[in-house]
Amino acid sequence: MALGVYPETTLTKAREKRADARKLIGDGIGPSQHRKKEKALAFESTQNTFEAVARNWYENRKSRWRPHYAKEIITRLENDIFPAIGDFPIKEIEPPLLLQAIRKIENSGAHELAERQLQKCGEIFR
Repeated sequence: MALGVYPETTLTKAREKRADARKLIGDGIGPSQHRKKEKALAFESTQNTFEAVARNWYENRKSRWRPHYAKEIITRLENDIFPAIGDFPIKEIEPPLLLQAIRKIENSGAHELAERQLQKCGEIFR
């Protein structure tokens, strides 16, 4: 098992990694399997951002909508929602975070739009 490349990985850091690997082995977990699992989870969290899930949701539904309406939905998401929560993994988005994005729309005076955006976000989460 490689612990890093010298000089990027110092001797102290290599010893820490060795101690961590020994602890995993003591717990009955293979260190290389554990590393692969961590890497897969990190990749999954980057692929499951709110924006990625929302774009997938949009692609699956846009054929049911008129072209003008479909463009309107994605434009509103891009302008109002993605800047606020688009980069967050969907599992980590809590109601106050979404509410903050919706309140920003409401504060601009677009109460009906805020309600529609909340509805669309609910559909995306489901």
